Amino acid sequence: MYFPSAPVTLELSDISFKYSIGDRHARAFSLAQCNISARAGETMGILGPSGAGKSTLLSIIAGHLRPTTGAVRLRGRDITQVRAGLRRIVTVFQEDSLFPHLTVEQNVAYGIATLQRHSEIVASTRAEHYLRRFGLFNHRTSSPAALSVGEKQRVALCRALVAEPQVLLLDEPTASLDCIQRDVLMDLLRETLQCEKGPTIIIVSHDRDFALDLCPTIAVLDEGKVLCQGEREDLLAVPPSRRVAQILGGHFILDGQLESESMFRLSDGVPIPIKLSGRHAPAERNCSILIRKSEISLDNREHTSPCQITGRIVRITPSPLCSLVEVEIGRQIRIQIPSTGAQHAAYAAGDTISLWLSETAVQVVGRSPQSADIPEVALN
Repeated sequence: MYFPSAPVTLELSDISFKYSIGDRHARAFSLAQCNISARAGETMGILGPSGAGKSTLLSIIAGHLRPTTGAVRLRGRDITQVRAGLRRIVTVFQEDSLFPHLTVEQNVAYGIATLQRHSEIVASTRAEHYLRRFGLFNHRTSSPAALSVGEKQRVALCRALVAEPQVLLLDEPTASLDCIQRDVLMDLLRETLQCEKGPTIIIVSHDRDFALDLCPTIAVLDEGKVLCQGEREDLLAVPPSRRVAQILGGHFILDGQLESESMFRLSDGVPIPIKLSGRHAPAERNCSILIRKSEISLDNREHTSPCQITGRIVRITPSPLCSLVEVEIGRQIRIQIPSTGAQHAAYAAGDTISLWLSETAVQVVGRSPQSADIPEVALN
């Protein structure tokens, strides 16, 4: 859930961290001046490519790593030097972290029975509640070895929630799950998010769709730096930079020159008619345009939009629900169309077609000198 008026539960101020990977000649990895805040009951997703520092940041929040500089605050209290077990912050890791010698029920009750020293009755009652809620009660006497990967992940989530943490950290929760297990976990997390007394949840994931679906607030991390933090809808509608648009997806990114508020020319000279509002105008002429994928259409119907791009279909890749149409417009872009119906039947490879943009589809952003060297983000 998202509570914009709720007090801040977790705050990271100017967090930096440095360590070397491998021998002394290896490239040093670092986090630099990271600032993030999350409100009570809020669910935040931290997105970024591999090696961005997401798991390192989670380890600092949990207390498994100490930052080189900066502070971690929980409900206003500086907990930077507080050890992990005393923070009321619980992490669910992507790898199997269950105790193999304990039953499912004993695993779930372990934290509150052993670490928080609740009575056996209290621990058993709480464990039973979550086991029933997560559909695991019939497995309560099983060993972890008898469970599927998805069931183990649900047991780990039960164990975390039984402890009633103030902050719950999920590190790549879908990394080892198939699509069915992923959907089950998503439904369980949605149910957890509906609880008014639920914890603040921070999710780190390579699964962009999973994180964007569950998290009303998003922080984007790249090369150890927080590029932005904000409400999901705002960042998806108007990404603050070219790199953020790459990481979040949802936009075609074209490099070139802005000739006027109605014309953009790609780097290879192909003209792209556009329509900009004043707030989208960049300071520099060499820039990039972001075109929202949801506001570009491929069809032969009449349109009122003045923004039309002519392209050529390179290939059509069919699938049961949507076909992927690759169109050359000076660079190749991919557009999904329904796999059935008149629209699909109307097109073939080699056809010249028109792409129509809505008047709000285009945003212009600055282009750093190194932007051509930055790879596309490898996110699912």
